[in-house]
Amino acid sequence: METDYTSPYGPKIIMRCADFAVVNQPVSESRELKELRILDVSTLMNDELDVRGNVKQLLEPETLPNLRHFDISGNPFLFDMADVLRFIQNHPKLKFLGLAAWSEVNGLWSITQLSNEYPNIEIIGGEGEEQFIKTIQRYSNREIYVKYVLHVLSQNLFDGFSYTPNILECVVNFLEGKRKKDRFTLIALLVMSQLTDSEHSSDASATLLERVRDIILPLMEDDETDSDRLYFGQDVLFNLIRTGRVALDYKKCCKTLFKNIRNTSVSKVKAEALATLILLFEKMSDDDLVEFRTNIWYMQCLIKCAAENYLIDPIVHQWLDEVDDGHLSYLRNFDAIYCDHVSYSELFRLFIQGDFRGCVIFAEAEISKVWGGEWRFDKP
Repeated sequence: METDYTSPYGPKIIMRCADFAVVNQPVSESRELKELRILDVSTLMNDELDVRGNVKQLLEPETLPNLRHFDISGNPFLFDMADVLRFIQNHPKLKFLGLAAWSEVNGLWSITQLSNEYPNIEIIGGEGEEQFIKTIQRYSNREIYVKYVLHVLSQNLFDGFSYTPNILECVVNFLEGKRKKDRFTLIALLVMSQLTDSEHSSDASATLLERVRDIILPLMEDDETDSDRLYFGQDVLFNLIRTGRVALDYKKCCKTLFKNIRNTSVSKVKAEALATLILLFEKMSDDDLVEFRTNIWYMQCLIKCAAENYLIDPIVHQWLDEVDDGHLSYLRNFDAIYCDHVSYSELFRLFIQGDFRGCVIFAEAEISKVWGGEWRFDKP
């Protein structure tokens, strides 16, 4: 149990699981608790506690009479909303009440209403944009509480709720404040992909969207990023490109997406990369695209993806075993892709755009491999 005497409100106690026995004794016997101004039990886990005995004594007016701040986030004492209301009524000096990550059965939906009924108390942990922002800001270093809010937020977005750009800015602020290796929880990336889609990002400033870009691109460029994070990162990039309001290095993004296609066998990652490439090809100039059209590797990559989408894995492997003498090696490591939302005719049309040099280079290289030696279409 840590006691902090530097708080302007008076003594502050941060309680750990090992200290729970102190609370489970009659408070009247503890002079220290009588003088307490701040009690934080949000670090306790209720699955590690035996919540019996005298815990309910905390609700009584004669206990903790000078308490100003009470953080019971996570609800380790398994209180219900009737208990919370009783606590508030019996502790008139209370200025702050932390109720983050309470289960719905214990009153999640009532916390916002409680905050409205007691405007003199700062109550954190309810529903709604303001409550979400407060919770993320206050518990930015407490992953369990931030994740809880993001899960609720993501479900609300899925159910059709709308939010102002303030919620996206809050998530961006949170992610920018994290070290790179701690930054990318899956749920944070999912929420960013939801908040940057066309439905939710129309009112977001270009500056805010650029901050999103600066978070996402390093993630996608990191070879150690796992497939789930790549998928959501690519989804965010897709949304940013579609807004047309974010400056992007199209060539660099294009190379990153091709790299992701090469390095993954996960269908959804490849499909999202291909869908994003279609958007990029629409925006890239001929000068930017010529580097990709004239490098046979990129054409091979797209052809392999098309084959993976339309052909059956066993048939392709059997065919390669029968006819391939090495010139079709790029079709090895065949992975089935299921991406009906990607139009391959559109993909190749935008990639070529009337410049058939890439097709010629590809055909010449393939024919040369089969026939041996150098072969060119301009030969007689």
